[in-house]
Amino acid sequence: MIEFAAVLAITLFSLATGALLLLPWQTLVLTAGWLLAVGTALGLPTGVLYHVRLYQTLAPQRLLPDGWYWNPMQYNDLLQEGDERRRVMPWFWLGAAGFLLIAIGTVALGGAVVKVYLQP
Repeated sequence: MIEFAAVLAITLFSLATGALLLLPWQTLVLTAGWLLAVGTALGLPTGVLYHVRLYQTLAPQRLLPDGWYWNPMQYNDLLQEGDERRRVMPWFWLGAAGFLLIAIGTVALGGAVVKVYLQP
């Protein structure tokens, strides 16, 4: 499995580098804008809902200390298999997907900026 992840990461990095080199900066800016908008629209509400569901599930059992919301992922292991995980974890993964889109959009925007400054 680790080999597959490494090959996937290298392939995606190569494709992203190629896109940054081949695409015009205007296309990169437009793509980055869409990625940032969709990532924010997906990631923010689902991230908030993840925090709410995690709290609703673990707080009655008194498993969350003060300040848990700054690093809630460490409490995912406290969720019991089955109903608790099904109630919380989809929101975690959707929020993570939104964050990933925001990160990719930021890299695309940075690539566009670099491209503009490097062009003669």
